Amino acid sequence: MYATETRHKFVGEFNVPLSSIKFAAEDRAVRELNPTHLAELEASFRTNLANGIRINFPPATGVIFEEEFRNEVELIDGNHTHHVMLHMQELYPGKEELKTR
Repeated sequence: MYATETRHKFVGEFNVPLSSIKFAAEDRAVRELNPTHLAELEASFRTNLANGIRINFPPATGVIFEEEFRNEVELIDGNHTHHVMLHMQELYPGKEELKTR
């Protein structure tokens, strides 16, 4: 449903500060966060950082709902990675790749 709407209103690709990205509203969430998947992602990201490998995060898909516009983007895909990025940003505040998505 949202995929079709999104294609019709696509405005481009942007780097967005993590502080402006919000998790999908409960009524629009595709699935709940899976703790096992979160742990696997974080372990992979930590290993890369420990070995000096820059983390290239996949792009996320987000929506700005006009009726709810608050200078925030609501994720509709990429919530697991976003959750891990927020945690990693706390652990490694100086890493540039953890500042925007």
